[in-house]
Amino acid sequence: MKKGLVVLFFVSVSVSAYAGIPVWLNIESGVKGAVGGDLWVAADNSPSNSNNPFTETTGGFAGEVGPFVELRFIKFIALDMEFLFGWDQIKAKDTIGGIDYKYSAKSFNFKLPILLKGVLPLPGVKLSLGTGPILEFPISGNDIVQSNTKYKEKTKFSVLWAAEIGIDVKLNKHFRLPFNLRASYNLSQPSSYNDRINNGSMTYQNTWEFRLLLGVAYEL
Repeated sequence: MKKGLVVLFFVSVSVSAYAGIPVWLNIESGVKGAVGGDLWVAADNSPSNSNNPFTETTGGFAGEVGPFVELRFIKFIALDMEFLFGWDQIKAKDTIGGIDYKYSAKSFNFKLPILLKGVLPLPGVKLSLGTGPILEFPISGNDIVQSNTKYKEKTKFSVLWAAEIGIDVKLNKHFRLPFNLRASYNLSQPSSYNDRINNGSMTYQNTWEFRLLLGVAYEL
């Protein structure tokens, strides 16, 4: 996978180096990695007993990595697209009869953020504010075991809406270090518990996702 990301990085740099780029357009491309947290907010009608999983608000950790490209127009407006592969996970615990039962839900996803940004160029750095959708395509999940009950995890396409702040540090004429702090809300997660968990199956979608993204990029 590392070799593939290196190839994608140099391919994106090569595309950016095409001599026909107009003077009002800047292209920045490279690779980003992300770490952060996931939050599952309890459903509206969650059962009050402990024989059902994920009845309360809980969370977990996540990570992502992949190439990106940013098109900046007349210096102050940018369109950012990222192609991220990563994992999401939430964990929870029930106490039944004085015994703790731990369980978790996991998924591996491909995510496509498409963000519109306002950019403020300053000496040595660029500051930005961005917002836009994140399209989340599930690749795989896992079964959830709670006490002696197994729940089959379903994966489902999600649309999240993101807001972020960013800073782009200039290393030299072309190389940059982008940093982004992002929060995303899931627009497609059901609010009803029975729509999330029912008949021995669970549809795992995060309610909120929070990410710190770090990258390396080449700009023309």
